[in-house]
Amino acid sequence: MKINTVTGSVDVADLGTTFIHEHIICSSPEFMQAFHPRWNDPAKVVPDAVEKLKYVKDRYGVTTIVDGTPLSLGRDLELLKRVSEESGVYIIASTGFYTGECFTVNSTPPEILADWMIDEILNGAVKPAFLKCAFEYDITPYQQRVIQILSLVMKATGLPVFAHTHAKRKTGLQVLDEFAKYDIPFHKIIIGHTADALTAEYPLDLLERGAWVSVDRLHRESFAPKAQVAVELIQKGWEKKLFLAHDGICYMDCANVLHGEGWNTAVDRLGVIHEGVLPYLRDAGIKEESIRTILQENVQTLFADR
Repeated sequence: MKINTVTGSVDVADLGTTFIHEHIICSSPEFMQAFHPRWNDPAKVVPDAVEKLKYVKDRYGVTTIVDGTPLSLGRDLELLKRVSEESGVYIIASTGFYTGECFTVNSTPPEILADWMIDEILNGAVKPAFLKCAFEYDITPYQQRVIQILSLVMKATGLPVFAHTHAKRKTGLQVLDEFAKYDIPFHKIIIGHTADALTAEYPLDLLERGAWVSVDRLHRESFAPKAQVAVELIQKGWEKKLFLAHDGICYMDCANVLHGEGWNTAVDRLGVIHEGVLPYLRDAGIKEESIRTILQENVQTLFADR
């Protein structure tokens, strides 16, 4: 089974150690268009991102990242391709929607928008191979429309979807209910940010309904409580439905504007899983085969099931 990366198709068996949800850039598409190339200057962004990816590739053998940046968060396929070529790390690109409402989505029939996305997935010069949606609060009519669009795309392409959700509000359960209206199987849905409430209750509810869960936003100063949630899920036998990721952003324009260029210079931004989380799991008695399942085998299962 092959999967498209930004540099071409690869066998899912070759994806290797994979982080399921990271970002090369997060940005405003409007500002990128209006102030290109000064806004997110590729001469700065590309070497910055390449350095961060090579850090984890060279030290820890990270082979692939899934870039979870949708259309409305500044996705740039050509930039992703350059970063992948120069770093040697496979990048799987996304298409889809972030939290804010979009005039075009509100005013265009879902079938038409789905057809545009399907065409890019199948025929684009750089082909995305992942879907993204995002929900913070209760599902609105606009977000129901987004789910309708993505359901059409999923049925036509077989691609999985990653849903950004709010753990304390348990919005992922509403997301599953909405996708169920279109007969989307839950084993094609990854619910993100599930450990943010620092309890295993929410991810367990999702797992028991058949979804994948992502324990992410694993940042150097605050990973331990979320790593403990991962430990509890693994101890309960759910390692075959679990992903780990940083939800790390290599280059975020708003942080640079607020804090200066130095915000983006931490080269080890994507090293927290290997330098903090995995040692925590091992200290808790988690076996290497479970770690290998989470970091390597689960992504193969996800993409092979199309």
